[in-house]
Amino acid sequence: MSAQSHNIDVFTEQDYTQLSNMYARDRTAQTFLSNYMYNDVAVVTINPNSTAVWNISPPELDRLEREALSNASLSVKFTYVITHPSNNPQNPPTIENNREVPLEAFINGKRNPERDTLLNLLAGTARPDVWLNVKHLFPKFVKVFNKGTTKAAFQLMPPGPDGYDEAKSYRDVKLRLERDRNSSYWRVHESCDERDPLAPIPMNNCDMLVMYTFNDKLFPETLNFISGGGIIGLYTTFVFLASRVLRGFFSGIYTKIMFDDLPNVDRVLQLCLDIYLVREALELTLEEDLFAKLVFLYRSPETMIKWSRPKEEDSQEQRALPAPQ
Repeated sequence: MSAQSHNIDVFTEQDYTQLSNMYARDRTAQTFLSNYMYNDVAVVTINPNSTAVWNISPPELDRLEREALSNASLSVKFTYVITHPSNNPQNPPTIENNREVPLEAFINGKRNPERDTLLNLLAGTARPDVWLNVKHLFPKFVKVFNKGTTKAAFQLMPPGPDGYDEAKSYRDVKLRLERDRNSSYWRVHESCDERDPLAPIPMNNCDMLVMYTFNDKLFPETLNFISGGGIIGLYTTFVFLASRVLRGFFSGIYTKIMFDDLPNVDRVLQLCLDIYLVREALELTLEEDLFAKLVFLYRSPETMIKWSRPKEEDSQEQRALPAPQ
């Protein structure tokens, strides 16, 4: 069975609000739903009828009937394949997962009636209203991760008497082998009762197989080099970029500290003002001498230290000098 294009719908904001209201008193479900938005939920409606006829040779059919009669354990395996867009070549766009449930010969010391139902379906003697029931096989809610994996979401499933467990993450299904015009095919339905707590979910239909996928958002293709490394790669990239930015702020600062952090620039400023003054007076020779003095001042750190001393130190030094005779 498969679902494509028109069989896949996206939740509207109203649908997501209705789903959230159903779990208003469930803190676990509310925490799960808070990680997604309405457009992250896809509703996959799977046709209950198989798209291919069930071809099996008569000897293999006889062997399967003998196994159903025996005490050996049989298994029902449900495999689902999800195809979604993927920009990361390390994460394949096709995700496959499966669920296998044993169909035991005895339950609590008594013959399992489902084994007899399977035998009647294979032999073609089952009544039209008889179905093979398989417990905890179909994942109703599925989380689709960006890393190419899926997992059944137990947070939205009704808890059992012992709370949440792995088996409660899956729904019961019923199967029937149909025969038409000398060909056989399987029909699979979700097993729903009259008081099914999941019946009010938007777009749910017990006559079909309806799966709800909660999809992680994809990184843009240009950011694959960041998202490909996971949280460690993202953290490393952030630290690298931050260090580069900080380094750009402080690189080469040691060559400018002696000019940017002068304690007292009054004398240097006065020298610059004098240069402007003599230029306006057209004293070009004097301007050249003052400019040469300014260049010499910046080329001589020792002289610059003397010129830019704080006023307190300069006044103390003048007081310490002996008075002229």
